[in-house]
Amino acid sequence: MKVGIVLLNYKDYAVRFLAPCLASLRSLAPAIKPDLVIVDNASTPASAAYLQEQAPEARLIINEQNDGFAKGNNDAMRLLLAENYDYILLLNMDASLAPDALVELIRIAEANPRAGAVQARLMLDPERQLVNSLGNDIHFLGFGYCRGYRQPFLDENREIAEIAYPSGAAVLFRAGALRTVGLFDEEFWMYNEDQDLGWRLWLAGWQCLLAYRAVAYHQYEF
Repeated sequence: MKVGIVLLNYKDYAVRFLAPCLASLRSLAPAIKPDLVIVDNASTPASAAYLQEQAPEARLIINEQNDGFAKGNNDAMRLLLAENYDYILLLNMDASLAPDALVELIRIAEANPRAGAVQARLMLDPERQLVNSLGNDIHFLGFGYCRGYRQPFLDENREIAEIAYPSGAAVLFRAGALRTVGLFDEEFWMYNEDQDLGWRLWLAGWQCLLAYRAVAYHQYEF
């Protein structure tokens, strides 16, 4: 099984956030050995050198312009799809994974063949007892928003829940689903691209799920 993890950098994000993110990836349970791709938007020689120094295990995609969240992630996803990866995990650089999070995401995806996207349970960081997103909902006027935001997490002993769409901050995509529906719509640039893709997955017969036991911690800034 081939699994790729995608991180997106912009300007000083790596200096601010990369160290704990990388530490969490290097501490993942060894049952699955993912490959790492880092996309550097608005890249400079200094930012590229910093990424190569800090993450020598990663492949680096250089974008001289800030092409936005959607295209930046698409660049990496296109590469991984062309190389026949089975799953692609998008992870915000300001997030970190619990050690068993990736194994749990894959387990849920494998147990649910219609799952096109499986989101980790996103908790705030450093307020780790509070929810960032238990999957995202869609308001009747069309706006997307985080389910459970800033609420304490109440463990209901559940493994999965169907969600309207997954947060792009920590989501595992099945490569076969992406080949069916396409990647992020780059016109969204940043925000709502995950909502649009989740909606297209549902319309094409896939599911979007939350994996309660796969935990990610997010230094979320609205």
